[in-house]
Parts: sequence; structure tokens; C-alpha cells
Amino acid sequence: MNIRTKSRVCFGILLSIVFILTSSSASSAPQPTQRLYKAIEVGDLDKAKVLLAGTDVNAQDSLGYTPLYKAVFYDRLDFVKYLFELGANVNLGDTEGLASLHVAALENLPGMIKILKNKGADIEAKDNYGYTPLHLAADQGSFNAAQQLIYAGANVNSRSEWGGTPLHASIANKNIDLIRLLMTNGAKLGLKDR
Repeated sequence: MNIRTKSRVCFGILLSIVFILTSSSASSAPQPTQRLYKAIEVGDLDKAKVLLAGTDVNAQDSLGYTPLYKAVFYDRLDFVKYLFELGANVNLGDTEGLASLHVAALENLPGMIKILKNKGADIEAKDNYGYTPLHLAADQGSFNAAQQLIYAGANVNSRSEWGGTPLHASIANKNIDLIRLLMTNGAKLGLKDR
């Protein structure tokens, strides 16, 4: 090999090293993994603790999910408590703007809603479309979640980006129980969406 070829090889190796170092998150903690999410899904807290070691508890994957988001989705109270001990941020949203409280509302988890609210969850947090957790509970027909959100102080007349309210969603779904709940708690019938 002549000197020019050796220089090219060395330069190529150097470029590869620079690429690897700059494309990896060498300066930050490892991101959540599918193995961690699987441990949460199946309820293996011991395995999750091992997988969380050295991981940023608030790190988000490509969809914006965090370990807390997944623990709420799978209704894993023991995981939620542990993640809060590690400093989990209750108000981080995914790429659609859905935070853990939105997930609890969608999944009709009133007990989880209470815990998240007590840990500082923003009851009026809006996703990318302006929907609050109460909007989503009403849309899904999640009566118990809606009741807990209202008890926690959710605005029954909150407007989405398009002007829709939780009452609009309940009427569209013909959910009489939710309509009554919202009306009893101050929902205004005359509000129009856009």
C-alpha cells in the first residue's frame, strides 16, 4: 500500500469513528427500550428496575413515550410509584401531545387519574388538537374517568382547537350518563363548535 492509500484508509476510519460518536447519544443516558416497555407490560418490576438503571427516567422514544406513559397505559400502579421515586415528569407529552393524564382518561382509570393529579398532572393539559383529558374521557365514554377529572377540577366547558367541548363529544356518542354528569357540573349546552 502506498502512502496515499494508507491516508485514505485512515481518513475513512476516522470519519467512521466521528460518525459513530456524533450519531449516538454518548453524552446522554440510554433511551427507553422495547425490553423495558415489555417488562412494564407484563408487570415485571424487578426486570424494569434493572433496565431503568442508568436510564433517564424521562427519556422519550421516537413516539414520545416515556416509561411513565407506558406504566399508566398498562395500569401498573407499582411501576408508576417507582417511576415517581426516580423523578418521572408527569406532564411530558408524546408526539401527539398526549401526557400520562390523557392516557389515564382514555383508558378509564380513575384511580390513576387521582394519583397523577396528586403528583402535579396538569388537569387542563391540551394535546396537539386542543383536547384535554376530559375531552378524551367524554369521547371514549369513560364515565368514571370523566367523573374523577371533574372532581379534580377539570373545566367542563374547555374548548378544543375546533371549539368542541366534552359535552359535544358526549352528545355525538349519545352517552346519556356522561351528558347528565357534564350538565350537572356546569356544562353549557349553547356552546357551538367551529
